[in-house]
Amino acid sequence: MRAVLAALDLPAATPAQTADTLARWRARPPAMLTARAGGMLRVPGDTATRYAIELDDGQVAHGLAEPDGAGGLALRAPRQPGYHTLRLGSASIALAVAPPRTPRPPRARQAWAWD
Repeated sequence: MRAVLAALDLPAATPAQTADTLARWRARPPAMLTARAGGMLRVPGDTATRYAIELDDGQVAHGLAEPDGAGGLALRAPRQPGYHTLRLGSASIALAVAPPRTPRPPRARQAWAWD
């Protein structure tokens, strides 16, 4: 692991540096999150943090991400499916929200084989 971190120019000369680098790496917010509409999201963090979700239609939803008791922060995804942006502290996270159910395609006409 130390060789990998060193190859990335991250501090890893000692076990303490390696542990610190890994802890900081794990605490970084992800580049993208996925969720079902209205479902719960979890992001790294340990103190309540205000957030804004910029919806793909231009609206903005504000809230407070609260500690979830498992080493992260919990917040509810928008009910509107689409590609949105979550702003949490100084982080900007792409947010892909899927509908609760996938719509069924329209019923196709019966396909007939040629004899």
